[in-house]
Amino acid sequence: MLTFLAALVLLVAAADAQVVLRRQADIGHKSRRLQLSSCWEWGVRQFEGDELHAPLAKQATSPSLCSMAARETPGASRWAWSPETGCVLMGWDLQLRDYPLRKAAMVSGTHDSYNCAQGAACWRWGIDYLGHDLPRKNGFHDLPHIQSAEACSKECESTSGCFHWSYGPEWGCSLKGKDAPRGARRQGERGCCKDKVSGPKPSQCTRQNTAPPFPVNKFCSPSFPGAREAARGIWSVLDFGLVADTTLVEFQVSGAGEYGSQGYYQCQAACHDDQRCKAFELRVYDPPYGDAQPPQCMLYDAPEYFTVCSTSFVQCSSFVMCRRSCHVLNKKCPGRQMHSRRQVDSADQCQNICKSTHGCVWFNHLPSGDCQLYSSVDQHFCTYHPAATAGKPRCSDNDL
Repeated sequence: MLTFLAALVLLVAAADAQVVLRRQADIGHKSRRLQLSSCWEWGVRQFEGDELHAPLAKQATSPSLCSMAARETPGASRWAWSPETGCVLMGWDLQLRDYPLRKAAMVSGTHDSYNCAQGAACWRWGIDYLGHDLPRKNGFHDLPHIQSAEACSKECESTSGCFHWSYGPEWGCSLKGKDAPRGARRQGERGCCKDKVSGPKPSQCTRQNTAPPFPVNKFCSPSFPGAREAARGIWSVLDFGLVADTTLVEFQVSGAGEYGSQGYYQCQAACHDDQRCKAFELRVYDPPYGDAQPPQCMLYDAPEYFTVCSTSFVQCSSFVMCRRSCHVLNKKCPGRQMHSRRQVDSADQCQNICKSTHGCVWFNHLPSGDCQLYSSVDQHFCTYHPAATAGKPRCSDNDL
């Protein structure tokens, strides 16, 4: 009897051990699948769990902003973004969804992931390229086994004769020829394109992705219709100390926005007039979400990287910002003029001339190149003068 009981105990123990091992293997399998990825996942949200209510998530109107909100929100492990839901931040208590959510415009990632999909900066959301399809491949007009825009773009890259592509979860991946953009249709146009995304083959995209591979105290502007109003808010300056007021430059800037353009001077002046601002940036871009947006002036109170912009400013994707200027911009101030020099190339050069001239306490640099030096000045009667620059011979630390 004892032998029988001992055998029974051993059998039960062995069965329990097998259950524990299976559970451990299952947990190990799930933990492997829950491992943090360094890259964004396009077109899918695989996880569900505790959602965090964070102020930065409510303000995130693009995947880049959502990923940065995750970096700056304590306890956030993952994020997901789509035009319908906006930015959703999740904590560490996560589980795999039985049926992953799939939408063309959905993007998700971990708190430390970045956009490493080649060519993603050229994708166009809510756009379908009608016609211009390549001949059927493997018996399919569309490729239903492809389940993301990134996979569709890679399929185009590896397919001879493919120059463009269109993807939607309900249609799959369509590979297109050179003239595909001629058949472009927008969402809402003749019942077109809900949850569709299109783009060129990755090697044809020359734009840089706007998501950094490292955390920076920086936010790029919203890129959806209505951004002109949305960009006038404050990105949680007092709570997080990340970014000062953001505003838009209300007029077009030629090319990439040259040093000396109206947009450059207005953005620099806005930074100069806000004592919190330590760096500024003028961003001109054509986002993948639709039409080109107006140029945007960004002001920062806690920059990690900046440069002195003496000849040009750099776009958002390079993570370089221009420092605040101590000059008075777009104004000409009256006073007792000492003398004037012509053909002085820059305000900095005019300031150096004033610094080296005995008795000079103020300078005016005009768009014509005139450098006017003054022995006294009345700053209360300065008048507006587009692209003019005025200032002291030296900048104090407080000025910068």
